[in-house]
Amino acid sequence: MSNLVQSESDKPVTEKVEIRLCIGLVGVCVIGLLGDESEGVYSHINELGSEAWYEQLPEHDKPIEGIYIIVCDVTYTNNSMSYSIRSVQEDSAN
Repeated sequence: MSNLVQSESDKPVTEKVEIRLCIGLVGVCVIGLLGDESEGVYSHINELGSEAWYEQLPEHDKPIEGIYIIVCDVTYTNNSMSYSIRSVQEDSAN
């Protein structure tokens, strides 16, 4: 039996985040983040670069070009961050 105790900071935490994206001639641009873990997602995007970050997302329906919103669950620990896409929405503001 292990005497190791998992600390609170090591336990996976999942938060809902909405990510507003624009896909166009120059690639992918993140234009908005909304949710409790938006700062963590922002840091993750900056660390990887927007194109590499976008490529590691799970497969999902996306426009060839234009603005859309990904609603996802972001699960993170101190060492990793993963995304589970709940839905994809057209950006009705445009």
